[in-house]
Amino acid sequence: MRKTKNFLKKNPIQYTPFQHWLITFCEEKEIDLSEPVIAGDGSMLQVGDVLTCMMNAPTHEQTQIKKTLVRIDFKNADILDYLRHLANALSKDDKTLLSLG
Repeated sequence: MRKTKNFLKKNPIQYTPFQHWLITFCEEKEIDLSEPVIAGDGSMLQVGDVLTCMMNAPTHEQTQIKKTLVRIDFKNADILDYLRHLANALSKDDKTLLSLG
């Protein structure tokens, strides 16, 4: 099981503020990067794949993603539901899925 624990220490590369925030958020929530996320069309991605796409999204999308995750966390709702929602969008975008490989 691959978790985000100590990810920043093991991967000393330069991260943007959003990427650093997202990694820290996932560490604090003990999100398992290898957990499968099944999109509505039956496509399967791992949580880490969805997070990678989030990290590579345009800045305006990252801003919205962060606001949404903070809101979800504040309400103690399931973050995986939001990741499934994003996986649905990714499964419809073949170009994005190709960039994951």
